[in-house]
Amino acid sequence: MAQELTHTIRSSKNKKHGMAVIKIDMSKAFDRVSWVFLFNLLGNLNFPPHWIQLVKECVTTVQYYVIVNGQTSDTFFPKCGLRQGDILSPILFALYSEALSSTFLHLQEIKDIKGVSIVKNDPLISHLLFADDNYFFIHLDNKTICALSSAISTFCKDSGQIINYHKSIITFSPNTPAHIKIVSLSSLGISSSDTFGSYLGVPLDITTNRK
Repeated sequence: MAQELTHTIRSSKNKKHGMAVIKIDMSKAFDRVSWVFLFNLLGNLNFPPHWIQLVKECVTTVQYYVIVNGQTSDTFFPKCGLRQGDILSPILFALYSEALSSTFLHLQEIKDIKGVSIVKNDPLISHLLFADDNYFFIHLDNKTICALSSAISTFCKDSGQIINYHKSIITFSPNTPAHIKIVSLSSLGISSSDTFGSYLGVPLDITTNRK
């Protein structure tokens, strides 16, 4: 789906609206998960208090130690984050990411942003989230850029996440006006690129062979 959406945007010839694919990379996403944010979110999602308490016991009782020059340090307790490799962590992180997803669904519902459809009359898709890689597919105008930037900034502030600006990029559709590109780059603080690499093992930089 990410490949098809990216191809749709890159090949767009709509002269009325510019579009963009935006990759927002979160730095050390699992390590920065705010426990307070996560547990409050579980409550807002109507998980039973007893279940939330069990999750708290699994997450907050973790102990770590490090080995320096062959010597083991005293144990210490983290104050945030989810253990990578723990079978519960991917599920909790998916629920944690639901906060950002819900925000974008709401913005799309009130028409502050507009997603992209692969085929005319198909459902509009504004985002795909997986671990530290977050992709956004949107029509661009000043209102959308402001809403997008505000939503991501608010999520990071509340959830403990930090954007890795060096790995975050945006690519524009060929018809995007120059002034919209400038505003987008300035508001998001990321650079533009024509290449995206792969997403979940699927290359996004596809080209059409012409004979």
